[in-house]
Amino acid sequence: MTTTVTNGPMDVVKRLEPVLRENAALADAERNLPKAAMAAMVEAGIFRTWMPRAFGGLEMAPTPAIQLFEEIARIDSAAGWIASNSCAITPLCQVLPEAGATEICADPDTVLAGGWFPPGRAVPVDGGYRVSGQWAFGSGCQHTHWLQTMGIITDHGALRMGADGCQENTCGVAVVSRKTDGFCILSPSRCIRKLVGLPDHLIRQEKQ
Repeated sequence: MTTTVTNGPMDVVKRLEPVLRENAALADAERNLPKAAMAAMVEAGIFRTWMPRAFGGLEMAPTPAIQLFEEIARIDSAAGWIASNSCAITPLCQVLPEAGATEICADPDTVLAGGWFPPGRAVPVDGGYRVSGQWAFGSGCQHTHWLQTMGIITDHGALRMGADGCQENTCGVAVVSRKTDGFCILSPSRCIRKLVGLPDHLIRQEKQ
């Protein structure tokens, strides 16, 4: 049963400390947070910190949340980095259509990572997009359930053209499940996807 940080952020960190310290040297040697440390943070409810209450999260205020991340980082910097980055990415799901946010946040202990650059490509297809690319600096991607990435939306291999005949710099924020065919983890912070099909509700378009 998950013990959440509603019992007191610092109390939860104290209970986490032995596991994090035990695995800190291994994390440093392997350049990747060990599964035992990650599992302990999930069990403690750390990744619910900024998950919306509507999905069973804590929706914690900024100051105590940041203090929580600082205390985790004080024990083990890798654990603090993964916890803070994943929790900071979670609220971005709210920019998606409701169906997308509901699918991603159905489990309040969902772990997310983000690999934004270089942007991939998102090609419109019936019912969604076909996304491909390789993203770096997706810290924690080996432990995540979902990965947020950025892709430039193209038409017929070229940037979209606006009504004025000029190119539109239109990008999409895509959220892809680790279970998706074509998803491959290259290292603790790099991932690649080739021709992954995504439904509309897992893409948010923006014009820059």
